[in-house]
Amino acid sequence: MPYFMDASLIQIPESSPDPGSVDAHLRPIIDFLIARGNQPLSQGFNKDKWGLRSFSFKKPLPAELIRRKFSFPENIKVAEYNTYGGAVVVDMKHALIIRQEGESHFSEAAPTP
Repeated sequence: MPYFMDASLIQIPESSPDPGSVDAHLRPIIDFLIARGNQPLSQGFNKDKWGLRSFSFKKPLPAELIRRKFSFPENIKVAEYNTYGGAVVVDMKHALIIRQEGESHFSEAAPTP
């Protein structure tokens, strides 16, 4: 862990530790959002025709709260989108996205560290 990283942050691994699940490493983020009252719109990730798996919530995702709670590897980004005032969490290595329903993953917004 780099010296400047907050030791109290929950480290999200690069990949799922469970060989039977490609998305288990993102479960702490999902659980955090549910605990804060955001309602999931599905029981798990749904795969689209391009192979992207998304987990959708009813309300916008709070980018700053997510960044203050978790530490991410290079392949996972928290990107802010203006469509609904929230953010998306994107795992580029595994084609996974956590978002508010209706947020486009093809937006012009640039990922932020």
